[in-house]
Amino acid sequence: MATDYSLTDGAETPEQSLRSDFIGAVAAYQRGDVAEAIGKLREILSSHPGHVEAQELTGVILLSKGEFAASFQMLKLVTQAKPLDVISQFRLAEAAERIRHENCAADAYRRAEIAEPNSSAVQLRLLSFHAAHGRGASARKHASRNIIVGDLSSLAFSIRAKLQFGAGDPGTVRDDLMRSLIIAPANGADMYPLAQILEKTSDTNRAEKLYRKFCKVMGPLDARGWGALYDLLSSRRRRKEGTAFLKRALILSPAEPAFWSRMSGADWSHPDPSFAATAAAMSGSPIPAVWMQVLLSLASKHDMVHLAKRAAEAMRRVNLEARSSPSIRFSLAEMTFVNGDKEEARRQLQLFFSEVSAGLEDARQEVKHDFGCIVFLYFLLFSGAVEECARFADRLHSDFGGNSNTQIHFNKLKLLLGLVTGYRTRPHIWSSERRRVVSLPVWGAKYVTMWLKYGLPSLFGEENRKFWDEGETVFHVATTPEDWSRLNADPLFERFCKRHSPKFLDVTPILKSGLQAGSYQALTLAHWASISIARDENAEFVGLVADYIFSDGSMSFIADQVQEADMQAAFTVDFWVAGEAATPVFDSLLSDDGTLSISAQRMMQVFSENSSARIHFNEAGRGLGSIPSDPSRIYNRLPNGLRIDNLQPQLFFATPEFLRDVWLLGLPMTDNGLVDLVFTGEDKSERCRILVDPHRFGCVVLDFDEEERAATGHYPERLQSVDPEADLADQILRSSLWSPGRRWALENPLYVSFDGEPPDRTEADRFMAAVRTRLPVPRLSGNLAMVHELGREEFARFWTQREAAERE
Repeated sequence: MATDYSLTDGAETPEQSLRSDFIGAVAAYQRGDVAEAIGKLREILSSHPGHVEAQELTGVILLSKGEFAASFQMLKLVTQAKPLDVISQFRLAEAAERIRHENCAADAYRRAEIAEPNSSAVQLRLLSFHAAHGRGASARKHASRNIIVGDLSSLAFSIRAKLQFGAGDPGTVRDDLMRSLIIAPANGADMYPLAQILEKTSDTNRAEKLYRKFCKVMGPLDARGWGALYDLLSSRRRRKEGTAFLKRALILSPAEPAFWSRMSGADWSHPDPSFAATAAAMSGSPIPAVWMQVLLSLASKHDMVHLAKRAAEAMRRVNLEARSSPSIRFSLAEMTFVNGDKEEARRQLQLFFSEVSAGLEDARQEVKHDFGCIVFLYFLLFSGAVEECARFADRLHSDFGGNSNTQIHFNKLKLLLGLVTGYRTRPHIWSSERRRVVSLPVWGAKYVTMWLKYGLPSLFGEENRKFWDEGETVFHVATTPEDWSRLNADPLFERFCKRHSPKFLDVTPILKSGLQAGSYQALTLAHWASISIARDENAEFVGLVADYIFSDGSMSFIADQVQEADMQAAFTVDFWVAGEAATPVFDSLLSDDGTLSISAQRMMQVFSENSSARIHFNEAGRGLGSIPSDPSRIYNRLPNGLRIDNLQPQLFFATPEFLRDVWLLGLPMTDNGLVDLVFTGEDKSERCRILVDPHRFGCVVLDFDEEERAATGHYPERLQSVDPEADLADQILRSSLWSPGRRWALENPLYVSFDGEPPDRTEADRFMAAVRTRLPVPRLSGNLAMVHELGREEFARFWTQREAAERE
């Protein structure tokens, strides 16, 4: 029972004296005389050890002084006397946390929740506690409860978002961070992760705005923001603009090796070509490869004698590290190859293959699991040794690599191996010598419906269906189990595809893998799985996309080119049309049997009347005052049509002979540089085609949600320009879009006439010729050239010797 401190007449009673002493202790504490307050409280507790108010104030004072163990003991007595007092439970929990009694703190918070289950303050404390101690599920539960009970505090949304950041649904995380900022606009701590989430979900325009606001207003002294803004602009092919922000990051954090490492690839010049790489190395970078960057930046600078000592030191360090780092060993091979010493390159390659193989086989601790191990796996994959590739992949540490890029490569490779090995458990049994594998990645109600309604009917139009009558075809349908069931229930799929042996490839693990742009990665890996299988089963490859619609006769044209011209590969240049506007037109052209036979002329008319907004964003030419930041596709307007230059033509068709020549050190999308394979080894351009005759081959791509795509930055930013010819050439080089294959693509533009008359191409051709004269003679990348000139041969020699040794 609480003591009655009411005043009475006459001499002080013991209760009144006790009250006076306690009031004196409170007064001393309030005026900052902690020693006097503690003295009075001790006197009270010596005579009245159960005095709860004295215990409570003592606990508070001890807690504020940092005497957490003593405070915990005192506050425990208070909560025993007042178990339903939420504030006392909070204080006990804080003291318990300070002395690392996590369970006692959790119990105190639980008692507070029992006392006031609908208190947002309690839920917020529980949320913060569970979040701080890594109890994600419990923290998310209390965050939701906090919101349910009506406390729309910024902290609840903020913590819930950060608990799921990088692991949960990006949309949910984005929404919570946005709510947090709406409630507390000045909370800069949430602006940075929100920008990251927006970037991850491809809302790059808003991400850029938030990064800029964070850097200039909320966190101008936070180097992370300036570095992230540079990374975003670099990914949007605006590295020149972003370099100034990277310099600001370095001013704020001059000893950060990661920023110096990025600076070595930024758009700036310095008399010392190795300056940034050396700064990264001397800043204590934990990545040994930075010395390799120093060496590579100096390798071809034979005139810089004053840097010879640095080059020698870099070579010494690199040679030491190469014994344990496959990545550095392979980089040494590439460097010596580029510098013309092919015999040394061969020696380094043999060392690379033997060191990685032995290191993984024998689980040698000194061999680092870095990107070089991934390169070795690519050699196995493209040589056709899929089972060995999978076996060696299982020997790599799941968290290896030292950087996110290496981890992404590894995850993608493992997912691809899962698709291929899954198929091999129940492979197609071929009965014909003429074989064809069709890769069809399609999932999601919208895209399944689109393909069933337009893509599939166009494949089996009146003229196109002849293509499928020759030889034996297998459709690799990369989808989810739910969409596989939907496809099989469709009458048109039953009628046309079922007789071509469709095989189900489950892309669910890819979609759930957490890879950024998961749908795009699933599309890419589905194509690579079919390429690998077609190569090993001696079959042709045809790569489809769900939003492709073909003009009638296009597929027959492919067959004719293979038959008559011995064509080995074909690359598409697509017509982008506005999906919402064009689908009613295609609806009107569907025949009674569900097929779609659209002539080439009609397709060009549909394109001219319903062109995608993408064309504006990728338009080039004199007098525009701007150029596209992404020149992978360039549209020049003609008086009566368009000239289309596609520097990323997509591999659409390939023979087994061509597929066996596909050796890469990555798994890019089939429109990302595979055209360079035409020029590896012998020049195969006479037997390959870029499909630029719209009267013979036409492929429409439906582009939906144009306004949203423009708003989010899906379409490339336009850059101001006073000299569009020079600036476009520079942007092509800056975007790494210049190579032998891309020069070939630039020499094979597609012309479209919108009035039926021959296209008036004079001015557009003059402009693109001027751009072309400003571009240097292109060369294959060093590693691609080395792989095809030396790597395949050396790997075959190494693997043959290895197998012979195993037989002995």
